[in-house]
Parts: sequence; C-alpha cells; structure tokens
Amino acid sequence: MPRLSIKETSIDDIKYTYRFDWSIHDFLVSDEQHYLRIHDLPTHVDGYVIGICTRGTARIKVNRKEYKGGINNMIITSPHQVLQVKETSKDFRCRFIVFSKRFLTANFINPHILDTFRFSEAGAVPVIKLEERAANELQSLFIYIWKRFHENNHPYRREITGNLLMVLLHDFEAIYQQQYGLTEKKRTRKEELHRKFNELLFRHFRQEHSVRFYAEQLFISAKHLTETIKELTGKTAGAWIDRTLALEAEMLLQHPDYSVQQVSLLLNFPDQSSFGKFFKKETGQSPTEYRKGNAVAKN
Repeated sequence: MPRLSIKETSIDDIKYTYRFDWSIHDFLVSDEQHYLRIHDLPTHVDGYVIGICTRGTARIKVNRKEYKGGINNMIITSPHQVLQVKETSKDFRCRFIVFSKRFLTANFINPHILDTFRFSEAGAVPVIKLEERAANELQSLFIYIWKRFHENNHPYRREITGNLLMVLLHDFEAIYQQQYGLTEKKRTRKEELHRKFNELLFRHFRQEHSVRFYAEQLFISAKHLTETIKELTGKTAGAWIDRTLALEAEMLLQHPDYSVQQVSLLLNFPDQSSFGKFFKKETGQSPTEYRKGNAVAKN
C-alpha cells in the first residue's frame, strides 16, 4: 500500500481553497461553512486550526488517529500535528479560525502563551464535546470575531481581532482542562519529554540556542532529543528553537525603541551580523527589511 505524502498547507492555501476574501496574512475567520476541506491528503497546516461544528458530522484524522465529531464539538489542531479531513455529512456546518503565531506577534501578543496551553501539546485530544451552554457561548465568540474583523474602517481592527482570539483560546483551554485535567490518559515518555522540552524552551530560548543545552537539562543525548521531537511534531528540536527565536525577534523588532543591535543582544547573538544572517534564513528578510515592511503594513 503506497504511503500517503504529507503536504504543507499555508493559510494562503486555505484562503484560495475556500475563495475567501475575508482574510489577512496569517489569519482568517470563516462564516458558517457547509464543508471542511483543508486538503484531502494528510497535511501540516502552517498555523492553528480551531473550529466548532454547528450541524452534521465529520470524520477527521489527527496524527493517524481517527475522530468523529458532531454538533457542539470543537476541533483544535497545532502546526506540528498531521491533519486529514476524511468525510463530512451533507448537512455539515461549521465555523473556524486559522491563525499563526506570527499573527499574534504582529499584534504584540506573546505567541509563547500557546505553548503553555494543554490543548496544544503533541498528545492533546483534538476533538472535544462541549456542553450546550459552553458551545453556544463559544459560537457567539466566533460570530463576534467574524463581525469585528469585518469592520474594515476601524483603525484597530487587527488588534481587536487578536485580543478576541485570545479570549476564545483561554475559554477553550479552561474547558479542556476541566474535561481532561484529571482524567486525561497518562502521557507517554516521549510526550512527557516533549512537554519538558517546551517548558525549558519557554524559559531559556533567549539565552540558549543549542540543542545540546536542552538535551543536557533533560539528561539525554542531543540525538535522542532531536529524533523524539521530530517524531512527535514533524520538526527537529533545533527547528523549534530557531522558530521560537525568530518569532521573538519579530516581536522585538516591532518596538521602535529597540535598535537591531539591541534586539541581537537581547537574544544573545554574538553580534548584529550573525543575528541578521539568522533572521534572513528564518524569515526571508533582513531585520531592517522586516521592520520597514511591518511599519508599512500597520499604516
């Protein structure tokens, strides 16, 4: 049996698939959709997908495990998970939001907060059955985010949308913890290693950039850490370190009080040149180009 390839899907790809006009870079919010087709094949989505089913049923696979959801079910997946939509019923309806950490960074929201949520862990349950009251409240939030996002003439449309998104995510995290905080199945050794790596990364990424440091803190080899994180997330430990650094750099570069040199020092690069090379490799832009482009986008 041939092995299915794993496609990389960007938020722009989803916008094109749905022919959405109501999106911006790294963020889109849907109205009530009659189908859910991110991609027929397994895919890594370059962002978080959070949705709520309002009618009908759907079958999806997340990390090769199949789930069935229906009315008042929420789905949430992280960029490191493999998502495949298998089937939706004819009467299926849903609302969903897709966003990346870059969207949060652009709105001065600390993107690392997502790494502290239990629903974003590698072994988290991606489909959650909500009580009717909670489902109605969260669906109202989806609708309100949709409404506020469409206020095109509002000067703080992006900022309002970003903060409403964080309300939605915190409300969902509270529900997730209530349902799975005590009854969730015990993490495997690999899942526990991933959790501990994320905790260390959150505390030390500004100063420590090497896989070796994190491996030593976990009392394992760098090779074992790299292989385990890649198996669970599809990306190596080094790639996650670099991605976390790049996101922090983007956030710092948006502050006009910080020079590029100061940002490089805050992130413990030996000099501005090495920081510039790293940032260009991760984002495709130099720090100065990024700063100028972001200033234009804000205007």
